[in-house]
Amino acid sequence: MATEATAEERSGILSASHAIYGAAILCSAFLLFLVQPMVGKRVIPLFGGAPGVWTVCLAFYQTVLFLGYGYAHLLIRFASAPIQLAVHALLVLGAAAVALALPEASFAVEGVERPAADVLRLLTMHVGLPFFVLASTGPLVQAWFARRHPTRSPYPLYALSNVGSFVALFAYPFAVEPRLGLIETMTSWSFGFVATGALLLTCAALAARHLDRATSHPAAATGGAATAIHQLMWLLLSGTAVVVMMSLTNHLCRDIASVPFLWILPLAAYLATFIVSFSFERAYHRALAVCVVIASMALGAGQILFWAASGASSDPSNADVLASLPLEIARITVLVFGVCWILHGELHAIRPRWGDLTLYYLLISAGGALGGLFVGVAAPSLFTGHAELAVAAVLSLALVFAAIAHARMQAESTARATPPRTLRSRLTRAAVWTLVALLAAEEVWFAANPDSRQIHQGRNFFGVLRVLESGEGAGRHHMLMHGTTMHGVQFQEGRAKHVPTSYYGRGSPLAAAISMKPGDRPLRAGVVGLGVGTVAAYGRAGDLVRFYEIDPAVSDVASDETWFTFLSQSPADIEVEVGDARLLLEREQREGVRQDFDMLLVDAFSSDAVPVHLMTNEGFDPYLAALADDGILIVHLSSRHFELGPVVARIAAEKGLPHLLVTSAKLPEYQTQAADWAIITRDPKRMNEFRNAAARLLERIDMPRSTYKLRRLTPAELASVPLWTDDYSDLFGALR
Repeated sequence: MATEATAEERSGILSASHAIYGAAILCSAFLLFLVQPMVGKRVIPLFGGAPGVWTVCLAFYQTVLFLGYGYAHLLIRFASAPIQLAVHALLVLGAAAVALALPEASFAVEGVERPAADVLRLLTMHVGLPFFVLASTGPLVQAWFARRHPTRSPYPLYALSNVGSFVALFAYPFAVEPRLGLIETMTSWSFGFVATGALLLTCAALAARHLDRATSHPAAATGGAATAIHQLMWLLLSGTAVVVMMSLTNHLCRDIASVPFLWILPLAAYLATFIVSFSFERAYHRALAVCVVIASMALGAGQILFWAASGASSDPSNADVLASLPLEIARITVLVFGVCWILHGELHAIRPRWGDLTLYYLLISAGGALGGLFVGVAAPSLFTGHAELAVAAVLSLALVFAAIAHARMQAESTARATPPRTLRSRLTRAAVWTLVALLAAEEVWFAANPDSRQIHQGRNFFGVLRVLESGEGAGRHHMLMHGTTMHGVQFQEGRAKHVPTSYYGRGSPLAAAISMKPGDRPLRAGVVGLGVGTVAAYGRAGDLVRFYEIDPAVSDVASDETWFTFLSQSPADIEVEVGDARLLLEREQREGVRQDFDMLLVDAFSSDAVPVHLMTNEGFDPYLAALADDGILIVHLSSRHFELGPVVARIAAEKGLPHLLVTSAKLPEYQTQAADWAIITRDPKRMNEFRNAAARLLERIDMPRSTYKLRRLTPAELASVPLWTDDYSDLFGALR
């Protein structure tokens, strides 16, 4: 064996085959992680833009990764080299034949009874086979490499695969998404898959000539034995890391937006810890990793205390909160890195000998699949809040203590005596116990300071809803919160109970638009996004107000008179349609259901996340089709993080329609929040009527005209704004 290897090395074959194996695993990982945000971007709008869709996507990817690793394990263990080559060749050819077929933008499930199951079904149909092939690449190529080059460790290839994944994650939102549409990206990806498939089969063919080399070489026996305890630790360490990563990704996306450039930050930190831990032997320092976690937790505690002291916590739009957004994103990313570095470092420390390599990766992927399914599918049903992160924290600590105990036992068995405690071990123990104390203090603080205002909390696929009660006497009011974003307020005493509030208060541009209804004809209004049903407060006998709401839990809360009565006590005819607004509007138009709205209000932000599919050129077609000839489209654009007025103005210009961007000031005496709006209509005369109605409203409530800032984008400004379509959107470019 040694003579043959030396001859290969002298002839240059060894370095060439190294390059082939490295290129195969690098390209496969790159494509595997490029397809994730690409498909997520297409699928998420089809289910209302909810952050939970990306969580289910991650659960799907982790599950298919497990299936791919299982296939690799069985293929290596039970098939001969020629059969391995033949079977994998058929699989690669089959996947190349279907390549990647993204679902059409018009495809979606109109019902919302089982959204998680629908997302999983859609992903299986459209990306299942190519993803499965790529998922199996890591363990297969490493096993084939170990067979071809038994004197070399295959574990650095695992780090290399994570480098490819890491590069892909940043390439998509920052290089690919701003420049290419989904169709162009899909086509390029498909060509890349075919080329990578050829590389994979070359690796299999090279290894087929050396069937017994890896298992017969002494180096194959290095590493630990795959005991039952080790296997359980592989499963728990990898699964807990995925729970941490997905839970903290949820934290970011539910209050900003479920978009690629936010998905990739925690995922990139997660992958970076694989790269660091598996690149070389002593890359993991337990004490340093724990200190990283402590630092990120301390920074988070400092932010909370600062917001509480400044009063910012009661107003999420507070400038202090906005200014700290980049810091919060960085903190969450560092927290993911710190915790996953600990878990993956311990995972590498108890890696097995090469003969058990595929079993090792199989159990790592199984843990990932279980963690993904726990967060993406089980947690929304099991918990009323986001308790999965607390579960992950407890598991992480338990696993750290287990790893310390295991290392101690290993050292004792090797030295046959109790090893002395070094400075490094003392620092590690001090850091771990400091972390335990911080977590305990955090739990005690929250237990001692409960939110006494909360009277209801519930969770489903679309997020966590809370009803809060504040104030006393005439000022007592209920407030609906989705994440940290307020979605409606209603006073609970006397005549104030019927007063519209928040963004739709009596001093809002919406009030001016409603006053424009023609003559004595009853108003027909459509509202995309229910909230607590505040718009119903403007309804009069004979009027129709039809709401479109994707989250059934929002409909249930708004309809419960225990908390809110805007819907039940409105004199108007109230209709609530549950489902994605764009799909429901299109279905009504196909079925001939009368719309003919005098006014259509679009306000469908889920928490503070932007439903991109409702903000595209194609998405505006059903809005305009639903309007009467003289109807007016009002889009509520208030966002803590995005400047969306230019996006809507560009769409209006594309359709040849006049637009008006309105920024309204806060008017506490009229229960009206500051807000951003866009007004669009087919008839320029109606735009002038809105200006006049706004002026009359401000005069009636004795407010200066400067209360509303009205503007139109110039042709030059419009030309600089990209047109959002179902194929192209760039939320990163819309950041404030």
